[in-house]
Amino acid sequence: MLAALLWKFKAPLIGFGVAVLLVFGGYVWLRHHDSVLLSGYVKQVELTAANAKMETEQKRADAANAALDVLRKKTDADAVAAQAKNEKLEKSIDDYETKLAALGRSCRADGNDVQWVHEH
Repeated sequence: MLAALLWKFKAPLIGFGVAVLLVFGGYVWLRHHDSVLLSGYVKQVELTAANAKMETEQKRADAANAALDVLRKKTDADAVAAQAKNEKLEKSIDDYETKLAALGRSCRADGNDVQWVHEH
C-alpha cells in the first residue's frame, strides 16, 4: 500500500526533493558567498582604518616638526638677542673705561674682578 501511494505521488515527491536540494544548495552557496564577501569587507575596513591611522600619525608628526621648527627659530632669535645684549654691554663697558681714561681716572677692577661679576 505504501509503495502504491509513493508510486502515485512520485512526481510531486521528486519535485519536492529537487526543491529541497535547490534550497539547501542555495543556502550553502549563499553562506559561502557571504563569508567571502564579508572577508573582503573586513579586509577593506582594516585597510581603511590603517590608512586613517597612518594619516593621523603623519599629521601628528608634521605638527611636531612644525613646533620644533618654531622652537628652533625662537631659540636662534633668543641667542641672537643675547649676543646683541652682550655686545651692547661690552661696548658700554669699553665706552665707560674710555671716558674714565679721558678724565685721568681708571677702574680699580681688573679682568679677574670683571670675570667674577660675569660669572655671578
